[in-house]
Amino acid sequence: ENAPVSEEGARTSGWDFGTAHFLTGLHECHWVKKSFDDGFWGILSIQSDTDRRVGVTKCNADMEVTEIRLADLNLVGFIPEEIKWLSSLESLDIQNNHLAGPIPKSLGELDELSYLSLDGNNFSGTIPDVFGNLQHLERVYLNFNDFNGAMPKSLCTLREDAVLKDLWSDCGGYPITCTCCTVCCDMVAECNEMESQKGN
Repeated sequence: ENAPVSEEGARTSGWDFGTAHFLTGLHECHWVKKSFDDGFWGILSIQSDTDRRVGVTKCNADMEVTEIRLADLNLVGFIPEEIKWLSSLESLDIQNNHLAGPIPKSLGELDELSYLSLDGNNFSGTIPDVFGNLQHLERVYLNFNDFNGAMPKSLCTLREDAVLKDLWSDCGGYPITCTCCTVCCDMVAECNEMESQKGN
């Protein structure tokens, strides 16, 4: 049901269904904006710079979501376990927001995932050892968060098997221990390439 409007026609409360298509029956492959500043949620065929689009930015021929880009949007909340239902997801970019909580173990069920960017958030806890079956995973960015503990064996094995090309974390000292990371950051601003991982 639509939110009430005043006599002048201005919305007084609730969501504006005209710009929030994810609240309607519109297919999720149409949940995309040309840019963060654009007020219109359109369809994937919109002509725009693909690097600026936000939302569901790519679907396959079967209309299954394959790419989500929600970076730099000041989002709060957490990643729900239900993300596993996006079984064709190849790229998840939610960097530079205010998302928190642990990484859901269900991320390990996204068999097609090749790009995972969680950097610049408030995620915490240990990184779950659930990535062993993600044989397409090439780039993982976990830096600038509040994780602790050791990098899970499943991610290091993917590095050793030359599947995973980039693995960034806050391993420039405490709190993450990582012998397989390509880049270690200091949790604040600085990152350095690991000499032992160059060329691997």
